[in-house]
Amino acid sequence: MASDHNVSTILYRKIGAARLATLAPQLVAEAEGLTAITLRLESLLPRLRGAFADHGLDPIIVKGPVFAERLYSDPADRPFTDIDIVAQPDDFAAIGTILGEIGLHQYLKASFDRSEANQEQKWISDADPNLLIELHGDLVHYPGLRRRVRLGHAELTALGPDATTTLFLTAVAHGALGHKFHTLRLVLDVLQAFRALSLSERSTLLHRARAARLHLETLQSLQLIGTMFGDNDALELVRSARGGGIARSCMIAGRDVLSAPDATSSKLRRHMFRLFQRYSAR
Repeated sequence: MASDHNVSTILYRKIGAARLATLAPQLVAEAEGLTAITLRLESLLPRLRGAFADHGLDPIIVKGPVFAERLYSDPADRPFTDIDIVAQPDDFAAIGTILGEIGLHQYLKASFDRSEANQEQKWISDADPNLLIELHGDLVHYPGLRRRVRLGHAELTALGPDATTTLFLTAVAHGALGHKFHTLRLVLDVLQAFRALSLSERSTLLHRARAARLHLETLQSLQLIGTMFGDNDALELVRSARGGGIARSCMIAGRDVLSAPDATSSKLRRHMFRLFQRYSAR
């Protein structure tokens, strides 16, 4: 389960490598491998930021390295296997040139490649296939969902990319729109982002979420962290929400996350939630 839910590095720290090796030796290798990939990706960040600045580009780095630095007291608890960059589509060519200069090439499927439709390009290192950079025009990849909600460069800039509320909404979008909460790691990002919010930020959270058209996903996310981790403040926000959709936004329960991705009941509930998301997008 720890491997499926991408929390091996947390067990590595809390249990210790020696004891973990006697309980689940494969997790030791996995945690150390994830940490090695994270460190290699981190070493690229200064070079990327410098190149972007030199070319007058302002893409926004999101998720993994930002969450690790801003939301986790021990960054090792939040490894990442890629660097996610959100940029204006007009800047994709210039950014692609920079990525090529540092030894990456764009990965395209031989058939049915959906990079353009999903506004997501994958760039892989020529020397090390474990090094991956994803270039996004919008964090909402599915065109059907983008009819309701967008989280691209313009939206992140308007929200304030460095604001804690924006980190929370990014975690919500990643977990609920991108992956339907199929791993515990996605819930942990939401939990850590919620814990980082000030009282004043929490008081306006549902208003900000509704303005960003992420109300449905935010309620589902708050319900999960409230029930799974006993966060009564999150549950109180859910109870205070007004308008329809509260029941639909609490369709995915903690057991559905923990039994994902293969359990039939989990699949059904998570896919039903996606149907409601699509219906709301019309």
